Amino acid sequence: MKLPTEKTDIETDPAKFTYFFYTPPGLGKTTFASGLPDVMFVDTERGTKHLSVFKVDVDTWEDFRTIVLELMKGDHHFQTIIIDTVGRLIEMCIRYCMKTMGIQHPSEAGWGAGWDKCKKEWDNTITKLIYSPYGLWFLGHSTTRTITMDGGAKKEDYIEPDMPNFIGKLVIPICDFIFYGQMLNIQKKDEKGKVLSSNNQRVIRTQTNPSFRAKQRSGVSKPIPDKIIMDPTEPTCKTFLEVFGNYLRQQRELNA
Repeated sequence: MKLPTEKTDIETDPAKFTYFFYTPPGLGKTTFASGLPDVMFVDTERGTKHLSVFKVDVDTWEDFRTIVLELMKGDHHFQTIIIDTVGRLIEMCIRYCMKTMGIQHPSEAGWGAGWDKCKKEWDNTITKLIYSPYGLWFLGHSTTRTITMDGGAKKEDYIEPDMPNFIGKLVIPICDFIFYGQMLNIQKKDEKGKVLSSNNQRVIRTQTNPSFRAKQRSGVSKPIPDKIIMDPTEPTCKTFLEVFGNYLRQQRELNA
């Protein structure tokens, strides 16, 4: 392997990053993701019935491993892979590992061997997608847990992706962006602060917050806008890609 002689170009295509997009059930993340370019769904929950999309129904971890190998051959037109949902895929991975070890639960293997087997199996397979030329989106549900602060004197609710902690430690670091989708009341006001309109809208939250997990790794000096509205008249991610892509290009031109 030769050492590099030139710097790489900065990526400005939002479809080329790795994302984790999580929301409460039913908010529309699958419909949103269906607007990505040349997308293929790895459907673990049969959540694409209301859409006309390219998809593969996955029931076992063996199914998923086979699909990954087929994708790596490159004999297809897909550019973006959607795992919908990652929580169910994790369950399949754990069941597969337990079956191969002849146990019912990872804790039955001594010295953490069961959990270690799951982590290695997950990492070995997912890494193939991470290092592939395709965009990758993990879709997941949100969960709320209570965290204790100030020595136990204060408790706060914190929203994060719903998945086992040991898998979270593998998934979260490899994602360039973690977005949380929620329903927010958006108000428009006049110059005097009078409310002109008030509507509940689906919003993508892009910046970390004391109340929920989010992440940005864009390489720009100024963070991506915290709230991007999922336009109800355009129920796909087209609006998001335009806003996000334009922002990346503008910021990197300024930083050049």
